[in-house]
Amino acid sequence: MHCTSLALALLALVLPPPLHARDRVLLVHLHPQLTPRSFAQSPLLSRSRQRHNVHQTSSHLVHDVQLCVGRFLRAQSATDVHVLSLWIQNTLIVRYNEDNRALGRLLTRDLWTFPGVVEVEEDARVLTLLEAQQEEEEQEVYDDTKDNVQVQTNVRLLHAPELWAQGGRGNGIVVASIDSGVRYTHDALRDSFRGTQADGKVELDYSFWFTPGTDVAKETPDTADEVGHGTHTMGTAVGGKGVGVAPGATWITARAFDIWGAANKSDFLLAAQWVVCPTRTDGTGTNCSLGADVVTNSFGVDRSTPLYPQWTWLSKVIDAWRAAGVYPVFASGNTNGFLCGSVYYPGSHEDTIAVGALIGGSSLWGASGKGPSLDGKQGFDDIVPRTSSDYVIKPDFVAPGVGIRSAMSVGDNAYTRLTGTSMSTPHVAGALALLLGLNHTKPIAYEKILQSLTQTTTRTLHKPFLVPSECGNTTYHEYPNNIYGWGLANVCLAANTLGFPCGDSIVVEKSSTGEKQLVAYADVVAIE
Repeated sequence: MHCTSLALALLALVLPPPLHARDRVLLVHLHPQLTPRSFAQSPLLSRSRQRHNVHQTSSHLVHDVQLCVGRFLRAQSATDVHVLSLWIQNTLIVRYNEDNRALGRLLTRDLWTFPGVVEVEEDARVLTLLEAQQEEEEQEVYDDTKDNVQVQTNVRLLHAPELWAQGGRGNGIVVASIDSGVRYTHDALRDSFRGTQADGKVELDYSFWFTPGTDVAKETPDTADEVGHGTHTMGTAVGGKGVGVAPGATWITARAFDIWGAANKSDFLLAAQWVVCPTRTDGTGTNCSLGADVVTNSFGVDRSTPLYPQWTWLSKVIDAWRAAGVYPVFASGNTNGFLCGSVYYPGSHEDTIAVGALIGGSSLWGASGKGPSLDGKQGFDDIVPRTSSDYVIKPDFVAPGVGIRSAMSVGDNAYTRLTGTSMSTPHVAGALALLLGLNHTKPIAYEKILQSLTQTTTRTLHKPFLVPSECGNTTYHEYPNNIYGWGLANVCLAANTLGFPCGDSIVVEKSSTGEKQLVAYADVVAIE
């Protein structure tokens, strides 16, 4: 079917009006489906160009069929149908009033026979934020003159202050979250928010994404995050006042999760493409140069639950993020501590970076998800893999996750301590921002950044208490392993391997003997 006579503008780019109780939302999946081969990866391009290329390539591939189907849908009812076009996967989001029964029958029963339509599914809440245990609330005014004294211990454990002292604070890097929102006027987050203007006013375009139908004009700092989860996690990633790992980075956020900590599939897909190529709050003006370099995600699902099959579509989002040069960081999950193979999806996917939680900096938090994982490997659906090579070692890293002090959304100078893998995850997102920011104008290969972290982690972690110390034929003291992954990130040592001096000397392990020795930075050969 030929539809090129229809202008692209006919597909709704402006977000629809507020959702009403009688409205229904469908996801119309079209052919061709985007795969990793759909994206031409160019690791030597700047991350901005990589994001632009993915957006351009995807939009081109889905253009014709989306125009055809969109034109057909609009022809049925100009007032009762609202269509949003996705480019991160070949899908249309269709909203209609169920009082129009003829239209409802067409969309739910007959549309799947239309040329190019692969599947029509009802939108549903399929994503859930991980619960975090709150320990205490604090109201305090931070004293900027005591920066070195008041930097939180969990931040120090990653050796971030040593890198800050050398100028590595994450400047020029954008960290995004898909979460419950962020209190953008919080003292620890206001200055690093993209939306904060020079005069102190706030501009939400390109900096804060809301679900379709949100009355943005009524949004205030008090309503920006009514859960608190997103404010706390972003504070750990990029906050100032001693709570964040990369205080020089810029942050943006997509509020895909509601006050109950749940997200619709359609909203998550829109949020997932927005963090790559942000828009104005009305959905117009896509600008990939303003997209995220790192996305921190503190949600997931247990692979053993009935909900798991509803989540596997996220692999397509991960493919697009990776092709765009975006680092996808996920929580390993708060789960049954006695089980191996318990890392939550999508953290269990081999192309994501999963983060487990530590008590302090030396021992595993018992409920932290453990590997191994089968996700993303051949034999993905096998109950028992045939060989150990079918396993993916997970988590990838661990970070402090117990009693983590960070920003609280109830006020601009409020802080609280929370526990969970939601709290450990943004530590690694912040660590990546620090390393990417060492030379943000010159692209560093995706794998090289990860290699700098994996080769320099702290590996003096203790045997877990009560819970398993061996999973998937690896024990806690072999690295990488399915308890601690590669270990606890040390951004100062990682910076050294990238040719950026941090500290006077570093520990190097001889691969032939396993012996460790202290050597001067000048004698260290950077990773090629």
